Amino acid sequence: MVTESTWGIPKPVRSILAARVSELRVGLQEDARRQLAALGITAELVGPPPGGRSLSADENQARDVVLAVLATRRDAGEPREDALQGYVEEVAFTLLDRLVTFRCLEERGLLLVSGQAESLVRRDPVRGTSSLIWRTRDAHPCLDERAIARTAYRAACAAMTERVKVLFDPDDEASAIFPTLPLWQRAMDALNDPAIPPGTFAQDEIMGWVYQYWSTELKTAVYDKLAKGGKIEDPSELAAATCLYTERYIVDYLVQNTLGATWVEMHPDSALPATWPYYVTPPAGNPPVEREPKRVRDITLID
Repeated sequence: MVTESTWGIPKPVRSILAARVSELRVGLQEDARRQLAALGITAELVGPPPGGRSLSADENQARDVVLAVLATRRDAGEPREDALQGYVEEVAFTLLDRLVTFRCLEERGLLLVSGQAESLVRRDPVRGTSSLIWRTRDAHPCLDERAIARTAYRAACAAMTERVKVLFDPDDEASAIFPTLPLWQRAMDALNDPAIPPGTFAQDEIMGWVYQYWSTELKTAVYDKLAKGGKIEDPSELAAATCLYTERYIVDYLVQNTLGATWVEMHPDSALPATWPYYVTPPAGNPPVEREPKRVRDITLID
């Protein structure tokens, strides 16, 4: 019986990754809410910044963006609290999604800024920080640490936007709120956790696990609701309950016993089944159906 994935992230490492993603999900959302409150935006009201505080040009711009987003959500029929929470979740998820993606690109040497391989998240053990943070600090000695982090982040986003449109746009609505320095440093610590081997971020399955761990809290809440006789009423609840990451061994089993079985029926003397650990050999009294041989490119499947 198969009890472990055939891909490369061991269960103990996945457990640590799950804890870090969960911690950042909570922390980033709380941080975004506090920043919105400092702009005078809460679920209860929208007013001037508390304490009569004057906003900087960047803060005024962020406030305008957020108010426009909330107005659009309210016009679509969302209650005020849902509209605010939806935006907070978008801000937090967008940042974490990009940071993990950058970490994956760095591990492959694919985060190219001005044609040079850089790192935004992965810390150099000698410098104690990433190459982009180090270069930004050197180029802008008058900036404080949060401004350095934001400048480096935007540089990485802009560089990737040239190659992958939309996903990394540093000027989209979700980027109007940038985390405070303590939350940024927590994110860097989490994604440089020594208990997570660097090669983990080179594994193809890493993003699938991150997405699932991000939804764990909502999935648990949905299952608790169903256990008490409730019903799924919102699309987000349905997604949390059903969109689970499919481990590689399950994919291997399905492919080897569908496409693989069809291939064996076309080529009964093929040596390939010996390399398929999850292929179920037909019983002696029930040999496979004979099919007309085809090339792989001519076989059609429906997923």
